[in-house]
Amino acid sequence: MYPVDGLIFIGGALLLLAIVSSTLSGKIGVPGLVLFLGIGMLAGEDGIGRIAFDNYPLAHAIGTLALVLILFDGGLQTG
Repeated sequence: MYPVDGLIFIGGALLLLAIVSSTLSGKIGVPGLVLFLGIGMLAGEDGIGRIAFDNYPLAHAIGTLALVLILFDGGLQTG
């Protein structure tokens, strides 16, 4: 198996979990971001996923982009 096959599988599995948690969040009354955070914690180095990640500049860039999107969405939802 090629390394890219594993990356595609992991990405697809995480995307499927995100879709399921988004649907589930409305039914149980928990914000979707809390469930996404839980999925990320489980997939990380200390969780059951054991996905190794040590590129700190990339993590900072992704975190900043995520914060921008969260704030933008919150501004759109505010009446």
